Amino acid sequence: MSRKIVITTLTTAAVAQQGGDDVVNCEVGLKCEGVMTLADRPEYYYVITTKVTDPDELAAFRSRIAEGEQLGRVRRPIIDEVPR
Repeated sequence: MSRKIVITTLTTAAVAQQGGDDVVNCEVGLKCEGVMTLADRPEYYYVITTKVTDPDELAAFRSRIAEGEQLGRVRRPIIDEVPR
C-alpha cells in the first residue's frame, strides 16, 4: 500500500528571484529549483537542484560525495529564503 505524500514548498527559484535581473519561469507545481518538506518526514528538507556536470567542480567536491550521493547546486537566494 502506498502512502499519501503531502509536499510543502518552502521556497522556489521564482520566490527567491522576485524583482531580480534573472527571469525564472517557474511557479509552484512546475519544474523549478526549490526547497520542500514532506508532512510525514519533517526532519528532512528535500532540495531540487541543478545537477553539477562541470568536471572541475565535481573533482573539487569528490572527497565529500559519498556513495549514492550526487552534487547539485542552487542559487544562494533559494536557501536564504527558507523560513527559519
